[in-house]
Amino acid sequence: MTEEPNEAQFVAEPIAAVEAAKKLDLLPKDKANGHILVIDVGASNIDMSLLQDRQEEEPEVMFHSTCANMGGNALQTALVNILLRDFYGPEMTVSTMSDGMALQRLYDAAEGAVMELSSKIRSEIKIPFLSMDIATKQPKHLETGVGRAVLSDELNFFLLQQQQITEKKDQEEEQEEVLLSKSLPPPKTMS
Repeated sequence: MTEEPNEAQFVAEPIAAVEAAKKLDLLPKDKANGHILVIDVGASNIDMSLLQDRQEEEPEVMFHSTCANMGGNALQTALVNILLRDFYGPEMTVSTMSDGMALQRLYDAAEGAVMELSSKIRSEIKIPFLSMDIATKQPKHLETGVGRAVLSDELNFFLLQQQQITEKKDQEEEQEEVLLSKSLPPPKTMS
């Protein structure tokens, strides 16, 4: 990529990922001069880039797309909602939880579980002394496991909600355009 060893050069992130994968022998050898899909899951966005890999040259980005408001934080929040419903009941969500310390502990555990689920099918979550049972005055501990399928279902529900919000905003913008065009006088012809 860079001719001079001491020369710094800007390289787009998906290209750098492919070059690093090549150097670490992470790409299949029989896929020379093929397409490579790079998926970068960030905290708040997922970026996807399709690259054309050319053996002797730098890979070329053929297509790039960003899925906004969908990333590691969304996965974490989805998992926290699952844990809240399982531990406290079906009506409990992140937005209705009032115990900030317990919520933070759930987020910390969810962060670790999401990372673990990127390489495993199931993750075990154990949080001792998460709450207090008021009737027995005994501590309550969270001990549960979560699989990729459960998280996937929650994520699909989240995506459906995001799609509905986007469609509603699009409809509102369309209505505003119609109202604006009806309120303006017709254009005058130039003669």
